[in-house]
Amino acid sequence: MEYGGTGWTPIQHYILAYELAEADAPVLAPNATRMVAPVLIAFGSEEQKQRWLPGIRNGDGDGDGYWAQDYSEP
Repeated sequence: MEYGGTGWTPIQHYILAYELAEADAPVLAPNATRMVAPVLIAFGSEEQKQRWLPGIRNGDGDGDGYWAQDYSEP
C-alpha cells in the first residue's frame, strides 16, 4: 500500500459497493481509481507512479479531475 488504497480484496470491494447500493448512496464513477491506478501500480515506471498516483489518490486535478475515455462500438 505504498501509494495508498484500502488493500481490500475484490470481495471486500464488492461488499462495499453492495452496501452502498442498498443504502441508495450516490453512485461513484471512480474511473481513475479502479482502472488507471491498478495498471500504473502493476506496470508503470516509478516516475509515472510518482507523477499520477498521488493525484488519483487525492482526487485533485492531476488525477480524477482530468479524465476522459473514448469508446467505439461496432
